[in-house]
Order: sequence, then structure tokens, then C-alpha cells
Amino acid sequence: MLPLVFVVFIIGYHAFASFGQLREAHAATLRGFVKALEAKDLYTRGHTERVAEFSVLCGKQMGFRGTRLERLEWAALIHDVGKLAVPRDLIRKRGRLTADEYGELQRHAHMVEEILAEVEFLKPMVEIATAHHSNYDGTGYGGVGHADGEEPSLEASILAVADAFDAMTSTRSYRMALSQSYAFSELRRNAGKQFNPEVVESFIAAMEGTNRRYGSPFLHDPVEARRLAEGRVETHG
Repeated sequence: MLPLVFVVFIIGYHAFASFGQLREAHAATLRGFVKALEAKDLYTRGHTERVAEFSVLCGKQMGFRGTRLERLEWAALIHDVGKLAVPRDLIRKRGRLTADEYGELQRHAHMVEEILAEVEFLKPMVEIATAHHSNYDGTGYGGVGHADGEEPSLEASILAVADAFDAMTSTRSYRMALSQSYAFSELRRNAGKQFNPEVVESFIAAMEGTNRRYGSPFLHDPVEARRLAEGRVETHG
């Protein structure tokens, strides 16, 4: 009896070790995508890692644990991989994008599926990453909410808020970083339309709980405010 138990233990140990090694390989693959993306645009360096960090903070605030939290983090790490297919001059463009340019940028959401569709372990994360471009009110371009009014998943909604917050509080090629308080006000202004209201409040609570501040402490740019007030929070770049 003892030898059998010992054999089962050894098999289980090696299976666990192999699973751990596989997870490490998966994580290394994702971070390789991140490095390739951020090498393309210096203005977005650190963006993906911050979005992953913010998403995890919000996920924990909303009770996510274990595999669900890990999938959220990994979805955040791949959420912009489609931009590898977008011309660098478009990503770095100063000023507003034309309708055609914005359409090209929007297509990067679907490029994620094409680039990663063959990677079996990423499928749940790809769905989250693609859906985060769908708005809470059923608009957007992430493939969720157009035909039957389906809301994006909580994971996709968290990723959308984290992505928008980092875009607003980071310097881009076309504007300076906005203040954290202004970014919070924009998230709340668009709650119920672009963003899930519950996620917005959970995100703000989680961020305030870190006692850290992001973005410019002073910039409440009236030009940027008018641009944002035209409709939705824009997260390109």
C-alpha cells in the first residue's frame, strides 16, 4: 500500500511541476508580446503592465480570486496586442484621428483574435480582451452588445475602465497626462453609458485605497475636456 501511495505522490508532484512550468512559459509568452508592443511606441511603455495592475486591484475589490483573477490579469496583458498590426505613425499621430484612421485603429480589437486564435490556453483571455472595446450600453466595437443587448462580462468591463484610466493619466504623443481626479470624474460621467457603474465605483475605491496618485496633479486641460465631452472617453494610443 505504501509504495502505491508513494507512486501516486511522485506522479502528482511531477504533474504539478509540469503545470507550474507551463504556466511560467505562458506568462513569459505574454510578457514577450508586451515587450514587442511597447518597443513600437515609447509613449505607451508601461501601459500594459499598469492596466494589468489596475485590473487586478479592481478585480480583488470586486471579490475575484484564483483562476478568475489570473485570467483577468492575463487578458490585460494581451489587450493591445492587435496594435502590433497598426502602423507606428498612426499610433504616434499628434492630434485627432480621421474617421478612416480611427476605424483602422478600432480593427486592432479584432486583430487580437486573429493573432492569438491558435493559442488554446489564451482563448478565455482573448474573449475578455476583445470584448473590452464593447461599451456598457451596447455600443462600441468589441463584438458584444450589438445584436442582443448583451452586456460585456465583468472582466471586460474592468479592463475597459483600467485601460481608459491609464490612457487619461498618461502622457501621449497628442497630449499631456490628465489629473487623477479629472480621470475619476470622466469615468463617473460615462458610467451607465461607456462603463459599468458598479465597476467604476469599485475601481475608484480600489485606486484610492492604494494611496498612490497617477497623472498630472495640475492638468485640467479645457481643450481636452471639450474633446472628451464630445462623447466617449477616447483611449487610443
